[in-house]
Amino acid sequence: MSRQYEKKRWCFDDSTQFTREKHSKGLDYMPDCINMSGQRYGRLTCIERVPNDKNRKTLWRCVCDCGKVVIVCAGDIRNGKTKSCGCLHDELAGERSRNRSNHIIGNKYGKLTVLKRYYSTSKRWHESHWLCKCDCGNEVVVPYKGIIQSKYKMCKKCRMELSTKRIPEYTVWEGMKRRCYNRNDRYYSTYGGRGIKVCDRWVNSFKNFYLDMGKRPTNKYSIDRINVDGDYCKENCRWATAKEQSVNRRSNVWIEHNGETKTISQWAEFYGLKYDTLRERYVRGDTGDFLFRKVK
Repeated sequence: MSRQYEKKRWCFDDSTQFTREKHSKGLDYMPDCINMSGQRYGRLTCIERVPNDKNRKTLWRCVCDCGKVVIVCAGDIRNGKTKSCGCLHDELAGERSRNRSNHIIGNKYGKLTVLKRYYSTSKRWHESHWLCKCDCGNEVVVPYKGIIQSKYKMCKKCRMELSTKRIPEYTVWEGMKRRCYNRNDRYYSTYGGRGIKVCDRWVNSFKNFYLDMGKRPTNKYSIDRINVDGDYCKENCRWATAKEQSVNRRSNVWIEHNGETKTISQWAEFYGLKYDTLRERYVRGDTGDFLFRKVK
């Protein structure tokens, strides 16, 4: 008898405890093993044995203390690798997470000070949340990762105020007050030093300033006082370009000609002359039509 024939006959021998009845029902190979029925391992209680898996590992149907029924490998149950349906792992992981994150209580992150853990029944929250207090006094609830990774540094109100400070009009408003009230500002002598002030409606409220002046047309516009000796107020302010503001200056020289009064730069543009040429003639004492003669 050949070895191949002996191996084939051995596979179907009764000594291997193979039952043709189980094979006809489509069940896997199930040799005798340790009876674990009714025994308890961790949170699992074995109920009955089930057909082996494709790797011929012994499987048992077990019920967990939480009520969930699972099928587990016998070796994993006996060596303590599997102790529950997974609920024990979740509880231990949650406990470790709570113990690990409790150290942030009392710490300050940006403007937020962590007060305590915040519990919610919302199923959308997959991580721990914490109750924090902002420097402005508002209390907010933020996620743990948002605090540690510095994604949340202040409450919503403070974030809105910060975003307001980034718009160009806020910079104009701050510069206007700085020129009038900050003695260390380089332009204080020509503004605050001359008695120029900001009206009561604007001085402490950027909102009122923005409502009265509106948004700048473009970045080429800045605030301009119509009366250079007047204060900053709604009636005396406008958005103007640098060219328009150059006409409205105390240092301008005004020249009257043919019944019109204009600055040197305006007359130079009107007659197509260079500003330096016209100014040199004016300083020299030229007047009338001789002042605006064409260059040969």
